Amino acid sequence: VKHTREIMVADFVTIFSYNAEQCEFANPTRVGIEAVPFLPTNKGYISKVALRQEFVFHNGIKENKEISKVVVDGRESKAFAGIPLIAKERTVGVLLVNYFGQHEFSAHEKVILKLLANQAAVAIDNSQLYEEQDRIIKELRIAQTKIAEAEATKTRELIATDFVHSLNNKAGTIPIWVDQIRDHLETLNHFDETLSNYLESIEIDATSLLSAADRLKAEPEDEIVNVVNMLRTLINQVRIQSPASIKVELAF
Repeated sequence: VKHTREIMVADFVTIFSYNAEQCEFANPTRVGIEAVPFLPTNKGYISKVALRQEFVFHNGIKENKEISKVVVDGRESKAFAGIPLIAKERTVGVLLVNYFGQHEFSAHEKVILKLLANQAAVAIDNSQLYEEQDRIIKELRIAQTKIAEAEATKTRELIATDFVHSLNNKAGTIPIWVDQIRDHLETLNHFDETLSNYLESIEIDATSLLSAADRLKAEPEDEIVNVVNMLRTLINQVRIQSPASIKVELAF
């Protein structure tokens, strides 16, 4: 845009990128005046330049009813050129060269503008390709992350399954051994209440382990939890285990 203005000695030059699939203009860049360019509509001559891939040259000597006046900062642009930026047979943008006064575009200037337009079209096309590559790379990274997470989850599931299997094998034999010990004590006519309590405690712990293993194997289900009761239990444990110097207050 800067080189085009310098070469053409124009008052201001504007370039828009163009999405041919959605028929939308974007990324306006302007040199020569500070006024921010508005995005062209689908009804103006700029849109026709993009759609028809036609070159428009207006010298400002007589009005063209098909082209609406361009007024910037209170000044009318009388002479202008609209050049489609074409890459791989598709329009990727439009180059606009504007003069506040009259300007007769020579054949030499038209050739120069076409060459500049070709360079701009290649630049925009390459930029869009890079953006597309970046988008694809990002999508690939997201897909790879999801695959890695799925593999990690599967690995954890396999480890958990193996753990549950081992737990069942080990803990499942404990009640059997407890019963055999009881039978052996009865055979010896030896009854020890303390020993009996230990055996019962071991049996209860083994049963708890087996129940925990069953819960690990089961599919997770939504569960309603009474948070208040849970907090009361936790705070009671803190009160029991904490020294007297720590004061615990409960407020709901």
